[in-house]
Amino acid sequence: MSKPTNTTETASEVSIDATKSTTANEADNQASAIKERTSEEPSVKEKIDNGKPLNVLVKQTIESYFAALEGEPPSHLYQLVMKQVEPALLEVVMHYAEGKITKASNVLGIDRGTLSKKLDRYDIDPNQHKPVKKPKPKAK
Repeated sequence: MSKPTNTTETASEVSIDATKSTTANEADNQASAIKERTSEEPSVKEKIDNGKPLNVLVKQTIESYFAALEGEPPSHLYQLVMKQVEPALLEVVMHYAEGKITKASNVLGIDRGTLSKKLDRYDIDPNQHKPVKKPKPKAK
């Protein structure tokens, strides 16, 4: 039995944390903006892989997974997806944030402590994502 190999691009979830520095009104405005965007053509930021939105890729990948099971019952699908997606998400965001946990937690919309626990869980070292500073040449 073969399993799909394209599971690294399989999940996306938009969440708005109204308890952080965002008021309930701002959260409603953000949610409305997201609804408006999703009812229209996806923006460039929302498109990946041949111009398909992430949610379409997720759906296709999960459908392929079920087809590959060839009648065997699936189990622990959520854990399977999260083990594939979450570390990749964290790696990319940590690279974007240049290894800065505060910046990465703001990008992700999660608490710094939660992010630190997730980085530990997946053995991701934030320091690996800091830009390498080239030494300045010595003056002669």
